[in-house]
Amino acid sequence: MSGYTTIREFLKFHTKDDHELLDKHFVHLNLENLSLSGDFVYAHAYTFQLIEEYLNLNASGILPSELSQHTQHQHIFSVLKRVNRSSERTIVMDFRLAINPSYSYLLGVIYVLKGSQLGGKFLKHSFLKSTNPLVNLLGQSFEVKSLSWNDFLNYLNVADIDRSECLKGARDAFKIFILVFNEILVLGNAEKN
Repeated sequence: MSGYTTIREFLKFHTKDDHELLDKHFVHLNLENLSLSGDFVYAHAYTFQLIEEYLNLNASGILPSELSQHTQHQHIFSVLKRVNRSSERTIVMDFRLAINPSYSYLLGVIYVLKGSQLGGKFLKHSFLKSTNPLVNLLGQSFEVKSLSWNDFLNYLNVADIDRSECLKGARDAFKIFILVFNEILVLGNAEKN
């Protein structure tokens, strides 16, 4: 796997297409529309819940506690509740993250989760620019109170990682994000039109 100085460079290069698939949902987001903005935040909450509950169940004893316990989805759902935005939508997926995951696979999943939290910092600023005060409030859902992106990268850079296994974890986590966002945003918007 020559040509990549760090595991981050390797993962970033090999997940570029997945990242672009997710980014398209934000490019077309109308932040003046509470319904669409709420769906976007709900998609985040739902995805975070799936991935964080998976990590909480599977990473204990394999990874340090700051990497194995995640609660961001609870914060996002509480913000949605404050603006009276919730969804009863249940998503049925045939795809699941790995059973009995390896150390490297789990770090790949966390790479995507932490990257999404980092992206949330930029999303928060965009939500705060909306003229709709409830959309501004939704922006609070992107506040992160866990291990920072830079601290995670520091851990990742010194970890003994199987790169292909780590990439598989990252690609699988991206797939969960993409499936949920497509279901809630693409199909949800079609139902509203």
